Amino acid sequence: MEDNGTHETPIMHQDRIYRDMLYGDKPEYDEQGRLRPDNWELDPQTQAATEALINTITAENFNTQ
Repeated sequence: MEDNGTHETPIMHQDRIYRDMLYGDKPEYDEQGRLRPDNWELDPQTQAATEALINTITAENFNTQ
């Protein structure tokens, strides 16, 4: 998400929800009319990159500590 310019900290996420979506002019809704503050995380490119990363995890390279 950093490479795409969509990474945000929790505070930045909350700010975008209030400033842009609730009180601003940039609300983003899904196909059922729900306000989706998680739309950046659900972007198909982000989801594909996440899935590719998760698929690289094995028992040998997973660190539990």
